[in-house]
Formats: sequence, C-alpha cells, structure tokens
Amino acid sequence: MKSPFFLALGLFLILFGAQCLCVEKFVFKFERPAAEAQSDGKSDAKSPKTTAVLGAKKDTPADPCEFSPTQPMAWSIIAVGGFLILNTLTSGKS
Repeated sequence: MKSPFFLALGLFLILFGAQCLCVEKFVFKFERPAAEAQSDGKSDAKSPKTTAVLGAKKDTPADPCEFSPTQPMAWSIIAVGGFLILNTLTSGKS
C-alpha cells in the first residue's frame, strides 16, 4: 500500500520541480468570504453584495500571493522525487 503512494509522490515532485525550472513566478489569487472582506473594510460599496442564486454572498478576491522558485530549489525537488521513485522501485514488496 505504501509503494504506490511514494511512487506517485515521487512522480509529482519530479513534475513539480520541472515546472519550477520553466516558470519565473507563481501568482496565487485566493477568494475570501464576503464576511471577512467587509470586516477588513476593503470591500467596494458599488459592487453587489449578494448573488442572484439563493441570496448567497459573493466572495471577494484577496491580495495575490507571489512565489518565485529558485533554480537550486527546483533541482532539489527533482532530486527528492527521483530518490523516492528509485527507492520505491528497488525496495521489495512490503
């Protein structure tokens, strides 16, 4: 049961590390619930507070978060992923 999990994790890390080599930066844009946005005082007075569907409150976008991966970090992620895959394939069935 552990073997497929670590094989998949290693493959994911290799692909993520390769993506970090190709990308300059990642920008994450999260949405906050409307109640949090109103308590911060950053909500726009002209924007609609509710949607037409069941009167649910509309989520407002939060401040974007940027992540710039460095090249040594990307290679480290690839190395850890490779180690996990090799260790999984060479170990016996457990």
